[in-house]
Formats: sequence, C-alpha cells, structure tokens
Amino acid sequence: MDNQNFLLMFGVNGNGLYAPTDIVAGDTTKFNTGFDAFTPEGGWICNFKLAGSGSLQVSGMPVSSSWNFTLPATQTATLPPGLYTFAYIMTQNGEQYTVKSGRLYVKPSIAAANPGDLVSQNQRILNAINNTIEGRANDDAQTITLFGKAISYLQPEMLLKMKAQYEYLVYMERNTSQQFGKPVSTNHLGWF
Repeated sequence: MDNQNFLLMFGVNGNGLYAPTDIVAGDTTKFNTGFDAFTPEGGWICNFKLAGSGSLQVSGMPVSSSWNFTLPATQTATLPPGLYTFAYIMTQNGEQYTVKSGRLYVKPSIAAANPGDLVSQNQRILNAINNTIEGRANDDAQTITLFGKAISYLQPEMLLKMKAQYEYLVYMERNTSQQFGKPVSTNHLGWF
C-alpha cells in the first residue's frame, strides 16, 4: 500500500491534516483540515456539515492555512448511530463550494448505553435460538418471528441450522463490521 492510500484509509487528507473517519455519539471530537485552494488567509469560511439519521453543522476556527473543528459532546449526543455523509463547505462573498465530502460512521455511546442496547440484531436472534434449544426461552425470545413463525414453533433441525448461520453472522460482525462500519447482511443466507 502506498503512502497516499494509507493516509486516505486512516482519514488524513492530501495536506496531511486529520479528518474524522468515525465519531462516538456523546463524545467531543476535534480535528483539523485545510485545502490548498481555500484558505482562511483568502477570506474563506469553512463549515463542516454532517447529515444522516441526524445532522449537525459547525464552523471551523481559522488556524494559519487550515481550520480547527470541534464537534461538542452536546451535539454528537443527539446523533443516532449509523453511516453519515459529511461535507466541508466553503463560503465567501455569496459564493459556496463543497470542497470535500465523504462518509463517516457515528458509533453508539457506550457511556449512555443501557443493558442490551449495544447487542446486534443477529446476536439477539442467536441468543433466542440458543435459549429455545435449551428450553430457557423467555416470552421476549418466543415472540421473535423468523419466516413468519414464532421461533418457539420451529422444528429442532431448523433451529440448529439457523443457529449455525447466526453464529457465522455474529462472528462476522465481531471480526469485520467494526473495522469497516458496515452491518453484516443476511440477504445472502438461505435456510430453505
């Protein structure tokens, strides 16, 4: 991997200045970025806009030829976890330019989480399958429906097959999705 790809992979722009690749809801996030053609010295104002399930916008504080950004904890706390689009928007004398945009992931706040909040849907289903197989399913687990049937009414061989599939999905979530911020899709799995 060449240096440019390494820098892009870890959220650093071409000027060697940091840009976020992910943030945690409820945490303060600080970063700095700059653009050769748009500088504070040239009179440009830079805003960072984030849009997805929620949104926020902050203005950059000029520092030499770049801008410092602070996303306050009070604003990031209102962002639901998920994939967002960000943009750096430059303005000056009635002109506006979006000079860089991309995607970043808002991670859930561990500090604000209640028990069970950060358990994936795949893990919840696997837990329900395991509890059903072991005869320990509570009312919540028994109300989970797969293929239009309550989990408690599925045949044992189907439960075992689904258990293996969901163990795989949970394994993939734990070992790949956190690195790339992408949920594991169940669309490719076929139980029939």
